[in-house]
Amino acid sequence: MIRVVLADDQALVRSGLRALLANSDDILIVGDASDGRETIAVVARTQPDVVLMDLRMPGLDGIAAIQRITADPRLSDVAIIMLTTFDEDDQIFAAIRAGASGYLLKDAEPEDVREAIRVVAAGDALVEHYAGAFPPWLAPVQVICIPVAGEHNAYLMSVADRLQSAGVRVEVDTSDDRMQKKIRNAERVKVPYILIAGGEDAAANAVSFRYRDRQQKNGVPIDAAISEITGDIAARRQV
Repeated sequence: MIRVVLADDQALVRSGLRALLANSDDILIVGDASDGRETIAVVARTQPDVVLMDLRMPGLDGIAAIQRITADPRLSDVAIIMLTTFDEDDQIFAAIRAGASGYLLKDAEPEDVREAIRVVAAGDALVEHYAGAFPPWLAPVQVICIPVAGEHNAYLMSVADRLQSAGVRVEVDTSDDRMQKKIRNAERVKVPYILIAGGEDAAANAVSFRYRDRQQKNGVPIDAAISEITGDIAARRQV
């Protein structure tokens, strides 16, 4: 049985997590806490296998709580999963440096939460488990749109709006970097999908579709691109 502590300052979030884990035969909630200091006390008292911890909590925040827990030799076997929103990249990296085993988005599917708990309880880290290449449904950013030139920013912003409306986490790289550097940056952080567009794409209402393995499909209609991305996410396919 995997023993779990829930730490979040919102009672509604804690009760929701408790409810979705209640049907798991191999997971047992042994305590909960609403701030960092209370989390440390509950973890010390209950000695759980896994802590699900919010990054932002009053008093002592999640990162400081991680540092204190991981510094305590009595708690060396406790694995910590951070709960976060997709726009907290800097804090995610700080949490991992502090000793967290990985992170989950707060809107993750119930089965993803259960799977993550099992992964870290087995001694693996979420980042290592996926070799940094999170499956689309778990990735903080699922799509990066890259314009061939600045004049195509507006077109890709409109594509991004459609993706967001379909529930996809998407960013448009409007930096002054050259296109190839933008692509390298996106590949380095292992974003599941890169959509590239220039003048011909905009005229055809299409995009070039680039995958993690660097294969690329050109001239993909926007509707088809959105359908493929949302289909992979819904089916929980790794890409």
